[in-house]
Amino acid sequence: MLEQGLQKECGIHLTPVTIESWKILNVYVPISLQVNLSLGCHDISAMRELLGMPRRCLGANLKYPFWSAILDYGDFTVTYESGIDEIPRFDAHIEIYSPTKTVRIQYDTPYVKGLPTMMYIEENVDGVYLKSEVRIGYEDPFTIEMKELYKALMNGRPPKTTAEDARQDLEIFQMIAKVGFAAYAVRN
Repeated sequence: MLEQGLQKECGIHLTPVTIESWKILNVYVPISLQVNLSLGCHDISAMRELLGMPRRCLGANLKYPFWSAILDYGDFTVTYESGIDEIPRFDAHIEIYSPTKTVRIQYDTPYVKGLPTMMYIEENVDGVYLKSEVRIGYEDPFTIEMKELYKALMNGRPPKTTAEDARQDLEIFQMIAKVGFAAYAVRN
């Protein structure tokens, strides 16, 4: 799979660095960290769901244990950052800035069932600073997704997430990988 994904699809040579970075960007974390999956694919998918497909990746650093990318959406850019360290906390969020409003969607750890997703809104309304918190319930995103999948299957509807949907996420991984590994090759 790595040969197909990296070499054939992205034109990137297989090296220990490119293999490790690709795994982390997608769905895998080394056994040495005693966890079995990375959430990078979920972060990219949530970002694409909210913002659409980026036009291209402007820059990327895929050096383990932290990596980042700058994605061009035409009228705005997005900074994607992720990483793994030994601090026992979980921080996953999407934050959107505009001149008069900031919206932050905060995902709590997916490893504890029932923790809600929170939305924090800070805004300037006629010169007045307003801050609000929105919680739609006490269900975690995984439970909500499973309920939606169940409803779709029971009602004969296709699931929301299709192979084409997943393919778009892979296109974003490819954009980031090509730029990030090209930058790595130049540095080394």
